[in-house]
Amino acid sequence: MESIDHLLSEFFINKSSQTSKSYRSDLENFRRYLNLKNINDTIAHVIYAPHSQANLIVLHYKVEMLKTGTKPGTINRRLSTIRSLVRLAYNTGLIPWRLDITNEPLSPNRLVEGDGEQIFQKVLKAAKNQKSTLKARRDTAIVRLLHDLALKRHSITALDLSDLNVSRRKLAVEIPGTKERVVKKLPLTTIKCLKNWLEIRGIKKGPLFVNFDHAGKGQRLTGSSIYRIVKQLGTECGIKASPQMIRNAAIQKALKIANIEGIESTQLIQFSNHRNPASLRRFQSKSMDIQSAISKLLSD
Repeated sequence: MESIDHLLSEFFINKSSQTSKSYRSDLENFRRYLNLKNINDTIAHVIYAPHSQANLIVLHYKVEMLKTGTKPGTINRRLSTIRSLVRLAYNTGLIPWRLDITNEPLSPNRLVEGDGEQIFQKVLKAAKNQKSTLKARRDTAIVRLLHDLALKRHSITALDLSDLNVSRRKLAVEIPGTKERVVKKLPLTTIKCLKNWLEIRGIKKGPLFVNFDHAGKGQRLTGSSIYRIVKQLGTECGIKASPQMIRNAAIQKALKIANIEGIESTQLIQFSNHRNPASLRRFQSKSMDIQSAISKLLSD
């Protein structure tokens, strides 16, 4: 089992705390399915099985998730975690094979339920109209970043004040799943919302976005907190909303813009931060700062 301990240690070594938490949750779900004692035993059960049997174990797990109504996105995330671990075992010479189980196809219409851009506009309006100036300015800035830069929740919660350069309109964003930071150019509308928030937040070092609740006041916002904020804003204006829906709405709008502007999918990744270029298709090349241009168009 020493090799499994080493494998797991290597797997988590360069992961952020939020990503590690997510991966451990996925592995714990797999452990419960297999009814094994711990995660180490769960990984060993797959790693030390013959290739064909390992594929069957994970395939049956996928089928069981489908039977119980697990969402395709959740299924694919859990499968990706297992595949990543097995791939690491392969790359380090622990096993001579990799898993062949593929993701569950996603419906083309799953990105946004209803009119995504309309959802964003309603949530944005609800954020601005909150009675609390503190919440209004903070939440408006968060909603803007979800949309104008198509950021994921983790990227927003990982932001510190030091990541923001107001004068140069730049933001150093951490990419989920890595500790890499990419500098994004902020549109004028987005930087204005951030400056409004900073007028209240102040220039004290630390998290860019903090909690106002009594129990966690002043602490860094979590991904769950951002989910609740957006969901509540949607409820207030009578719609179903989530951070992912706003990000997806931005990406859908970006796809349309890219199609008009003749932008290749590999360039669009500057904006969406997709790790797989195959996720974005049908673009033509154009020499420009893609991320900055799309973010500006989205924020207008």
